[in-house]
Formats: sequence, C-alpha cells, structure tokens
Amino acid sequence: MPWTLLVSLGTLLCCLTVVPAQVSKRAMKLHRDAFVFDAHVHLINRQFYLGGDISDRYLDGQVDLPRMLEGGLDALFFTVFVTEHYYPAGYETRQVLRLMDLALDQIEKNNDQIELALNASDIERINQDGKVAAVLDLEGGFNLDGDLAVLRSLYRLGLRVVQLPAHNWANGFADSCCAPHRWGGLNEHGRRVIREMNRLGMLVNISHASDETIEQAIEISSDPLVAAHHGLRSFNNIPGSCQTTC
Repeated sequence: MPWTLLVSLGTLLCCLTVVPAQVSKRAMKLHRDAFVFDAHVHLINRQFYLGGDISDRYLDGQVDLPRMLEGGLDALFFTVFVTEHYYPAGYETRQVLRLMDLALDQIEKNNDQIELALNASDIERINQDGKVAAVLDLEGGFNLDGDLAVLRSLYRLGLRVVQLPAHNWANGFADSCCAPHRWGGLNEHGRRVIREMNRLGMLVNISHASDETIEQAIEISSDPLVAAHHGLRSFNNIPGSCQTTC
C-alpha cells in the first residue's frame, strides 16, 4: 500500500500544471528599481561536471544566465563549490583552481552580459553598463591547512569571498556546524586566516560554521562578516553540531 500511494502521488505531481506567479505592476517596478544581489548561486559546478555554458537555458536546472537577466539580478556571489570528496586526498586546492579557471573562462565568454567584479566600484560600473556583476565566492575548503600563500594567490586570481569552514567538514583551523568539533571554534591559525582576509579585503563567510566559530569570528574580524546562506534558530532550530549534512 505505501508503494502504491507513493507511485500514485508521484503520477499526480507530474501531471500538475505549473502556474506562473502573478506579480503586480507595483511589485515589479519595486523589484526593477531595487539593487538585487543574490549572495549564494551555485552556477559553475554544473558546467564543470556536465559541460555546457552559463548562457544555456536549462529545462532541468534552477539558475542560468538568461533567467538571471530576466529576473532583474544586478549582482551575485558567483559560487564555486568544492565538495567533501576532494578533501581526503588533499585535492581541495586543485579543485578550487579548476573551478575558478572555468568560472573566469565562462564570465569572459559571456562578457557582454556578465563581468567579474573585484570591488564595490566594479559592481557599480558593471551595472551601469547593463550587465550582471559576478563576485567570485568559494564554498568549501581553499586549503584544509589554511595556507595563507594559497589564500593570497586565490585573491590575486579574483576570489573575494571565502567560507571559513570546509563546508560540512572541520578543517585545520575552523569547526563546521556539521562535523565533530576539533578546535572549540577557531584555533590560533584560524584567527590568522581571518586577519589576513581582513587585510586583503576578502569577505569572511560564516555559513556552515559552528556556533563557537561564528562567535569567535565576530570578535576577531575587524570587518563585517557575511552569512551567505544561513538561518535563525527561532525559525528553524537546526542543531549547531549536527553530524549529518546541514
């Protein structure tokens, strides 16, 4: 019986017609007049694994360049995501470089519609030219040891936002929300990572960090932090030390 119900429900859902949301003229004008920034867009990983171009309109995806333009997006964190299966062999930095190479290539290929932004002035200039401003953002580990030379090299290549923990792993300097805690938040090298990011002018992303990591990062950082994809426990009480994917 449960399987029959599941199949029947699946058949019903497949047959439902998707009705476009009705947006009032007033709401549409407000949206178009506003500066719209999406702080977490997984855009390049699809092209890395499946091929294609960010300018392709996908029938089975959630985001692409045509829909970003149609939706009135002005700027985004153009996120490169290094998944956990690169970590055990120490391939995280190699994968960052691969993804950034492809991201930069795709942005350059579609330069008539999207452009790399390295600072706030770039975002303003790019928007004035009628294009989307792309700020390179890393989710996952840039280097599990927190090598500052690697961090500086990625900055020179255009990376401007870095997630503090290695996604749902605790790296060598910061605890994640979703792995056994090693440091009670940050160790001393984690503090050095934050100070170097402050010096370079990189944004520290505290999403996926443990509560202790977040609290200590706020105390240490001389610049504001960003929680790019985050929530409040008053709305969704997800444990800060969960052992599964958050």
